[in-house]
Amino acid sequence: MKGVVVVASAPSSGYPTVDKWLAATDEYDGSITDETGTDFVEIVSGAEGNGGNFAFDPHAIKVSTGTTIRWNWIGKGGAHNIVFDDSEIGEESIYAKSGVHFEETFTKAGIYRYSCEPHHSIGHRGAIIVE
Repeated sequence: MKGVVVVASAPSSGYPTVDKWLAATDEYDGSITDETGTDFVEIVSGAEGNGGNFAFDPHAIKVSTGTTIRWNWIGKGGAHNIVFDDSEIGEESIYAKSGVHFEETFTKAGIYRYSCEPHHSIGHRGAIIVE
């Protein structure tokens, strides 16, 4: 019997809460998309990743307070939703059809972790840093 153990460095963005939340997602390398100063940002749900179309693009984003974020389903990877881990915002309804089914304006600074509930365990997760 033989085996191989590969040890790799965990992604590091400078935001440990984000890194821990996204560590199990494919293609997260610690990069945070900086959209501070932008009024409106779009995140794709059902982007390629985690063994299919089970990712958000971008994985992690930094915005200013007052920014509106819209999630756009691209109609791939089955049905998705947006459920936040630490707050009472989100869209628990599950949609398979492409289009925009949820948007939120972030008025309070903080780190917001969210996922697609049906695909959470395989890494369909995202994070928003609001400053």
